[in-house]
Amino acid sequence: MSAIKGYITELSYDGGKYCYKIVATDTSNLKLSNADFCSTKFYHNKGDLVYATFYGNDIKEMLLIRSKIEEKKIKRTFKNRKNIISVPREEKINFD
Repeated sequence: MSAIKGYITELSYDGGKYCYKIVATDTSNLKLSNADFCSTKFYHNKGDLVYATFYGNDIKEMLLIRSKIEEKKIKRTFKNRKNIISVPREEKINFD
């Protein structure tokens, strides 16, 4: 039995099984640096930080540590934009 803590980098559905690829964030105590395995059960999404235990190519359990957080871009509108007018090159004044 082996364990890995890391991010799910790839997730695919193949032949009735969900196949995961995890890249480790914690490699202390001779833990794996990456792992590929499949399961009939869907656990978590791509980008999630998980702790998974598995035996051979089969998952025993996968615990979610932190889900992927997608940052939304904030649209900013500038309402107080002023038009920049260039300085006049010449000016004529008529006195009639």
